[in-house]
Amino acid sequence: MSVKNIAIVAFLVSSAVIVTLSKLCSGDGYDQNQIFYAIADDDNNIRIRHTEDGRFVGKASYTRSINVTGWDYLEILTSIKVDDATQAYAAGLLEGYITADLINTYWQNIFQNFCDGRADLCAQLDEYLQTNKNWIMSQVTEKNELDAYWHQVGLMYKQLDGLYDGYKLNTKEGMQSLTWENFFWMNIQKDLFNLCDVFNSSHPHKKQFGAGSCSVLIKLLPGSKELFLSHVTENRYETMLRIQKRYRLNYKESKSSYQLVLGHDITFSSYPGCLYSMDDFYLISSGLAVTETTISVYNPQLWAYVQPIGQVRNK
Repeated sequence: MSVKNIAIVAFLVSSAVIVTLSKLCSGDGYDQNQIFYAIADDDNNIRIRHTEDGRFVGKASYTRSINVTGWDYLEILTSIKVDDATQAYAAGLLEGYITADLINTYWQNIFQNFCDGRADLCAQLDEYLQTNKNWIMSQVTEKNELDAYWHQVGLMYKQLDGLYDGYKLNTKEGMQSLTWENFFWMNIQKDLFNLCDVFNSSHPHKKQFGAGSCSVLIKLLPGSKELFLSHVTENRYETMLRIQKRYRLNYKESKSSYQLVLGHDITFSSYPGCLYSMDDFYLISSGLAVTETTISVYNPQLWAYVQPIGQVRNK
């Protein structure tokens, strides 16, 4: 997606950055409101279609309004009639396809020059993350049949596979040819920047020590009748490509379970190419509102305990 004639007016109001984009031109010919379907053929290959012709796996509704409200809106629904792994892949495929132009621009803004002059750091990161991925997938393979945690972790990776494939399907001339690892980096940004500290190296997005990126206000009204929750994210201008997302993914608790997970319907603020909020702000069908504020590591000696394997222990 190309961005032309952008006028940015920024005001700092109570640590919040309000960005007005006077013109955001995509040049891709898309309508403002779009609906796409994930349809499985007789060989269980999933295709992206404009109409619901065939075996329904998933549906994406996408509203382009970033140049009006500062946000695009994406909603993804998957069919409870198909297995969890297929749902996860279809959800990612739809999102990667329909938001490909924004993903391309987001990568340019955040990561395109990340490794310039940092070849040794990026080699360390790649080795660490590959070791970590191999260990995680071994845990998923071994335990996802009965273990709810590792089943959901495996679905996250399957959704990421779909996100990558969906982007490839809709990569147009002039867009970057991103790798699976590039998408993985987008989905572990905060951890990635922490790993730079582990390896005692700087990076382009390093903030002043102790500086956070969000704040939360929680207010319980008299009589405990209402609970108000507000979350504010403050960040740099290049991150201001925002998508409000809703995932309705009908996953089961584990591979061998028929019980629907309580958090199958999630609404959250997010970014292109990210399968999580990163702000973080979630409203979940389980009845929970989930948010957080930045926790900084002030003792650099603790980084020695960060290892690529064995960091998550099962009960």
